[in-house]
Amino acid sequence: MLALILAAQTVANVGPMGLPAIAPLIRQDLGLSLTQAGSFISAYYVGSILMSLPAGWLADRWGILRMMVAGEAVITLGLAAAGWAGPSRP
Repeated sequence: MLALILAAQTVANVGPMGLPAIAPLIRQDLGLSLTQAGSFISAYYVGSILMSLPAGWLADRWGILRMMVAGEAVITLGLAAAGWAGPSRP
C-alpha cells in the first residue's frame, strides 16, 4: 500500500515540479514578461489552495483512502488532458 501511494504521489508531482523547469520555454513561446510568467506558473497552484478545505471535509466524510485515490485520478486525468491539448495559438 505504501509503495502504491508513493508511486501515485510521484506521478502526481511530475506536473507541478516540472512546470518551473520549463518556465523559460513557456515564457518565450507566449511572449510573457517575468512577472506574467510568474503569475502564470503560480496560477497552477490556485486549485490546490481552493480545494484543500473541501478535500479535508470529504476525507473525513468518505475516508482518506477513497479521497486519495479519487484525487490522484483527477490529477492523472488533468495531466493527460494537458498532454493531449493542441497548440495554444494558431
